[in-house]
Amino acid sequence: MLKQMATEPAATVAPSHAAGTTTTKSQATFPLSMATPGVFVRVAALRGSGMERRMTEMGLNVGAEIRVVQHQGGGLVVQRGESRFALGAGLAHRVMVVPV
Repeated sequence: MLKQMATEPAATVAPSHAAGTTTTKSQATFPLSMATPGVFVRVAALRGSGMERRMTEMGLNVGAEIRVVQHQGGGLVVQRGESRFALGAGLAHRVMVVPV
């Protein structure tokens, strides 16, 4: 006697990757350097040695919601509250964000 198999797909779990590049079920992280100007994003992870301390001192810690104000060349200007920060390309590429 054969049992009828369920036709519903099995639940999937998003894979986790290297530190700072985890994915959630609906949103994947990407570097801040790839964010579009005018878009609000949330800092998801900081990659690199000493990054967390340096960024936290600036007020751009994990969980902070920021807006990309200007993106020119490799660098960009971001805003958190009333404060604006200019970030170089290397630093912006190591800040992982998700859309808000």
